[in-house]
Amino acid sequence: MGARPGIIQVQATQRAHRSYEAVATWRASSEGRALEQRKLNLKISGLGIKDFGTDEGFSPIDLVMRAKACSRSDAVAWLQERVQSDSVVVDFEALTGVKPKPAPEEQEPEPEYTGDGDPVPPASLGEPWYFGDPVPAQKPMLVPNLIPFKGWGYLGGQWGTFKTFITNDLAIAVASGGAFAGQQVTVAGAVVQIELEGSHSELRLHAAAAARGVASQKLPIVQLRVEPPKIMDNGRPNKAVWQKWSNDLAAYARAFAKARGVELALITIDPQNSIAGFRDEQSSAEGQLVSDAWKGLSAKAGCFALITDHLGKDADAGLRGTSTKETNPLVILSTGATRKDTYEPRQLEVRKMRNGRAGVAVIFQMEDMEITVNHVVENEDGTKVIEPHTGKTLVVKWGSDLRPVGVTGNEDARDAPQQRRALAILNDLINGAVTGVVLPPECEAPAGLRGTKLETWRLRLIHKMVFDNKNTSAQDRPAGSQGD
Repeated sequence: MGARPGIIQVQATQRAHRSYEAVATWRASSEGRALEQRKLNLKISGLGIKDFGTDEGFSPIDLVMRAKACSRSDAVAWLQERVQSDSVVVDFEALTGVKPKPAPEEQEPEPEYTGDGDPVPPASLGEPWYFGDPVPAQKPMLVPNLIPFKGWGYLGGQWGTFKTFITNDLAIAVASGGAFAGQQVTVAGAVVQIELEGSHSELRLHAAAAARGVASQKLPIVQLRVEPPKIMDNGRPNKAVWQKWSNDLAAYARAFAKARGVELALITIDPQNSIAGFRDEQSSAEGQLVSDAWKGLSAKAGCFALITDHLGKDADAGLRGTSTKETNPLVILSTGATRKDTYEPRQLEVRKMRNGRAGVAVIFQMEDMEITVNHVVENEDGTKVIEPHTGKTLVVKWGSDLRPVGVTGNEDARDAPQQRRALAILNDLINGAVTGVVLPPECEAPAGLRGTKLETWRLRLIHKMVFDNKNTSAQDRPAGSQGD
């Protein structure tokens, strides 16, 4: 009969004292014979088990382990399935010849105690804090109310909301020890930027420095523009390659700061999707891998890492993709939704601040600026010369104070954010292919003007949790507001 690896091939007949003869299939024939031509050297009987080809003896468990190339526990399980029944109990201790030692009674070790009589926790639990002890000091901020001194976070926004301009403005503020978004930087330090969008960031940095009056200083800022390896490869951790790159970046960043005689204060990476390697951006597992990568990079470098990312279609719903993006970082700043007017006032919102204030914002708007910088020009013969170059770009002009999100002037701070969201939802409904309709003639509206049903708006406000149901019931509506 044909042989299969790991199976004991029994070919002999049963004898009077129930013994068996078989081929030891786990070893090759010493004479090179095929399995069906080999001698039945393996003897199995009540007297024992022995391979007379090698003069080697076996217990039943040893035989299964050898024949199936498996562990001892797997061999025991295999034998139990075949020899144990409701009426038969096999003594495997007798088969193995090993009698297990009785387990000693476990005694809980006596803990150490503090001077106050409290037990000292094991080292694995860390140092405790007891109610009534002095409260630990909060970790310092690199930019008060906005950027922690260490850790990592996101700067999110829809397309065209000037995230890169704000990242560069932050770099200039940190490197020069100035103010960012109206908040004074606490420590002037080195900034390392991973710039992957090819967006003329060098000119923008010079413009931001000129706007602050520090263009003539040799600021400790360096940009790296070679695309890093992906954190994930087809949804799986690209661990070895990513770890090497992040180790190299952290070591270089610290060395750069040391060479400039300052602390390493900030690493910026723009944008996340050029590095993450998402296969499914909605996957919590993939989002956690990316979060762990940023956390590890920040810890290695010993500074804050700011990562730019994109908001979803509903800017108020937060960052695009898995919810782990919202739950894991220390801080999330937001530049909001895309707008048509480049120069209109906007808000940099603190969407999330762990152990700090969220739901506050700083007003900003963009201004034109012309800047002249040295420009490298390559001649036809391959030689390079440096020439002055004048270009136009934008710079960020900041307001001076933090205020509740949605409040741009003297509006009621309690109502403005709610009203802003309600109007934004109304605009989406009016322009929606299903929810928006051309107003009928009886409305006496200009031809082509669109609208939506009030009930549709009410239900969407409830769904988006802008208002609760009791605050948008029929009795709260103005008279005559039941129609379209």
